[in-house]
Amino acid sequence: MATWLENLAKVAHRWVFVLAVALVSTVLAVVISNQRFHWIESLIAFERIGKLGGSIGKTAFILGFAATLYYGVRETFVMLKKSQAPVPVWLDGWAKYWISLLRLAHPLLGVIVFSVVVLHGYVMWQIWAGGNFSFAVETGLMAATILSIVATSGLLIRSMPKLAKLRYVHRLVGMLFVLSFVIHRIVAD
Repeated sequence: MATWLENLAKVAHRWVFVLAVALVSTVLAVVISNQRFHWIESLIAFERIGKLGGSIGKTAFILGFAATLYYGVRETFVMLKKSQAPVPVWLDGWAKYWISLLRLAHPLLGVIVFSVVVLHGYVMWQIWAGGNFSFAVETGLMAATILSIVATSGLLIRSMPKLAKLRYVHRLVGMLFVLSFVIHRIVAD
């Protein structure tokens, strides 16, 4: 019998494209409406905008960690199996359960991360930094650009699942994103 979490993950996996369009459209609507009407600045004191942007960035990090947890858990489990290390039955069942759940949640988490990163970038660069460039902004733009390639390759994987090279590109560019994110965090602090 499936748990509520498994059922939720299955629904999210099935409807990921529709949810992606809705979420990205919402973020773009926020950005475009704020460009025109400056409602974020009128609701939040300027001194707090940087804190808001930082909180949005931390949320993106937590969600991104959850999205990449799928690969970490799966690769650890596969390496344990290949090394023929004795794996207790409870751990085998636990790992398979979480790997299947995280596999279903991974695409939706990726879309949410991408959307939250766009919002973070907009708030920090356009509102808080006034559209000016700094090294923190440049490293953030580099990370966001690499993340957009990760997201695009992820969408292509969903439409062409048998093309194994896409999965390789997705993982490789994902690792580049992690590196660019670390650089951005070092510079932004």
